[in-house]
Amino acid sequence: MKRFIAALAVVAFAGTMATASAGMQFGIRGQFNINQVAGDGFKDFGYDVKTGIGFGAGLVVKRHFTQQVSLVSETSLLYRTLSKMEVEMEETVYSIPSTIKIESSQHEMALSLPLMLQVAPVKDMGLYLTAGIQLDFPFNSKFKFKADLIQNGQVVEKEEATIDADGRSAVDFGIPMGLGYMITPNIGVDFRFVLGLIEYDDKTQLRAYAFGFTYIF
Repeated sequence: MKRFIAALAVVAFAGTMATASAGMQFGIRGQFNINQVAGDGFKDFGYDVKTGIGFGAGLVVKRHFTQQVSLVSETSLLYRTLSKMEVEMEETVYSIPSTIKIESSQHEMALSLPLMLQVAPVKDMGLYLTAGIQLDFPFNSKFKFKADLIQNGQVVEKEEATIDADGRSAVDFGIPMGLGYMITPNIGVDFRFVLGLIEYDDKTQLRAYAFGFTYIF
């Protein structure tokens, strides 16, 4: 799996750099993500699912069709926490009233390949809108669990475990859309929403909110 991901990353990197010819610009982009799972997969069990966070960085290639319309492709490596859950149960353990507190979270890496049309509605203003498609290839996806047995207000037992997320989809497909502002011709900031269209797990889809910083060479 690691060799496959490495080969895929090399191909994506080569494809991105190959488009950087005359009339094009390339740069780098860093981002901070807020991830959210949506759907009925967790609601069926009554779980309260919290948002996860992540970050990433990668290459940007921008092809200008006109001064106001560009095609932007990116190749990024992401680390993301997809979800966090907390569950508390009241049980009797060793004949003592007890509280069992369980915390779980899902973490993974992903190779992200967005392709977007970028349009500046007002010439020379710096503001732009983006929309397009995005393919993500997640890998090393794992669930982390932590359980505490609490009796008389004290934690008497602890257990931790990490398991592979076997039900994770191999590919995420989504629609990114957002807006940004070029502070200078080389430096820009942006906000992006990605609507996931593929079930990443049973009955659930992934949504992401990304805050980015781009430097164009």
